[in-house]
Amino acid sequence: MVNAIKSIRFIIAVTCSILCIWAQYSFAKTYAYFMGPEGKIAKIDADTNAFIHAALKIPDNVADLDAILRFDTINKNLFIAHCVRLGSCKVGVYDLRTLSFIKELPIESLKSDMQMVFYPDGSKFLINYLLPGSGGKEGGYTIDLYDAKTLSEMKNVQTFFGMNKVAFSKDAKKIYSVDRENNLITIDSSTFNELTRIDLNQIWRKKPEVFSSGIEYFDSGKILIFENLQAAKKLPRKLELYVYDMEGQIVSPKISTGLQGDAVLTPDGVKVIFDENQDVRNKDGWLMGSKSLGRMHIYAVATGKELKIISFKVQGEGKIRGIRPAGDRLYYESEGSTKDSANITVIDIKNYQVLTTISLPFKPLTMIFFEQ
Repeated sequence: MVNAIKSIRFIIAVTCSILCIWAQYSFAKTYAYFMGPEGKIAKIDADTNAFIHAALKIPDNVADLDAILRFDTINKNLFIAHCVRLGSCKVGVYDLRTLSFIKELPIESLKSDMQMVFYPDGSKFLINYLLPGSGGKEGGYTIDLYDAKTLSEMKNVQTFFGMNKVAFSKDAKKIYSVDRENNLITIDSSTFNELTRIDLNQIWRKKPEVFSSGIEYFDSGKILIFENLQAAKKLPRKLELYVYDMEGQIVSPKISTGLQGDAVLTPDGVKVIFDENQDVRNKDGWLMGSKSLGRMHIYAVATGKELKIISFKVQGEGKIRGIRPAGDRLYYESEGSTKDSANITVIDIKNYQVLTTISLPFKPLTMIFFEQ
C-alpha cells in the first residue's frame, strides 16, 4: 500500500511538472516593438495586432538616443547607443519587457554605429566599436566579448573580423563573417581563430549579361545572393536570386524573378519574400528613390518556383520591416497619412492573405519581436 501511494505521488509530481512546462510555453505570447527616433516606441500584441502602452524609461543623464544596436531575446535585453558628446558614445542596456534602464556598458566609442552579435545559447555576445585615439583621431576598431547574463566584459578579442554580416553555425561552434572583398570567413567561436576562407565571387555565377551581383540578405547560416540582369543603367533591374547554405556549402536552384525589388529569407530559410518596386526618377532621369507596387512574391528556396503573389494597398516607398519568428506573418512599412507617420500592413505569408493595417505616428527605425 505504501509503495502504491508513493507511485501515485510520483506520477502526480511528474504530471504537474509536465503541465507547468507545457503552460510556460503554451501561454508565452509574442510581442513586437516598433522603435522610432528619439526614444519613440509602439508595442503590439503580435497575435492580435492590438496596441499595448509602452514608454522607454530614459535615464536623466542621457540627452539623446542615437541608435538602436541590437536586442537579446533570450536574456530580454535591449541595447541602445547614445552619444554624451561628439566623439564619445556609450551603450545603454534596457529590459526588453519593461523598457527600464539596467546599466551602461563600460565602453567608449568614437561613433554610435557599433555592431553586436549574440551567441545562440544566450551565454555571450560580441560588440565591435571604434576606439577614440589621441587628438580626436580614430584609434581603430576593436571587439570585446561579454557575458550576456552578467553584462560584464570577459576579454578583448584581438583577431579582427568584419561584423557587418555575421551569423553563427547551428551548433554555435563557428562564426561566419563576410568581409569587404566578399570573402566568407569561418571563425572558431571559442578561440576566434580563422578556420576557412571562401571567395564568394567564385560562387556568384559570372556571366556577360550580369550587370551586378552581391548579397541581398545574410542570416541564420544562409546567404541570399542576387544577380542583376539589367540591360542598361537607367532601365529596371531584373533580378535572379539563389541561396547559399554556409553549413553545407550548397547553392539552391535559381529564382528568376525578371523583376525589380528587394528580397529577404523567412526565418527558417525555406521561402524567399520578394517585394516588387520600381524606380522614381526626375524629368532629367536622375534616380530619386523607389516606389512599392504593392505586390509580394513568395518563392520556394528548394525548387526556385513561385508559390504565390499577394497584392496589397500601399502608398509611396515601402519596405519589409520584419517577419514574425514563427515565419507566418510579415510586417510591411509604407508611407502614412502625414510625412512623419507610417502604415504597417500585416500579411499572412503562410495562408497568403492581407490581415490588417496598423497606423504609427512615427517612422520606425527597427522592429523587435520577443516572447513573454
